[in-house]
Amino acid sequence: MIATLTSFARFILALALATRVVTVEAPQLHDDRAAAAIAYVAAFDEPLPGSGDPMFTEIEMLAGSFQESSWNADAVGKAGEIGLFQIWKGGPEMRDPVANARAGLAQMRVSFRDCPSSPWAEFLGGPHGIHNARVRRMSARREALAARFLMILSGAPDGAEVATVRP
Repeated sequence: MIATLTSFARFILALALATRVVTVEAPQLHDDRAAAAIAYVAAFDEPLPGSGDPMFTEIEMLAGSFQESSWNADAVGKAGEIGLFQIWKGGPEMRDPVANARAGLAQMRVSFRDCPSSPWAEFLGGPHGIHNARVRRMSARREALAARFLMILSGAPDGAEVATVRP
């Protein structure tokens, strides 16, 4: 169904989904720029490998950016990582939430393609992240968070069984 929507309609749907997750999961952390940037990039950029579904991409982006920056578009890490996805490279333009979300999604695409069994491993630990037990646990936490966000979007009560987020 989502594939048949116009780009603008996909963006509006993505923005509604992102806003719902952000406000339900962490209303004190609500940053409209984070939700809008993730929704925009999920709606208009190439989705994650193996899915073709902008909603799957958006849910994974929400999970990753929550773990990286608590949806704070202005976050700066101890080592100088910037923005929603705590991007190391890219300079000052990474302070723009859309540019940061695009860079994060680009890194996610590589990681999800290269490590389907632990999709966040390369994003978190580089090319050898899959061999690091700590990185695999961090990847699993992001997948669990994505499943929780899917539950929020489905309207299921806490503890209810919902379909996996993986396509």
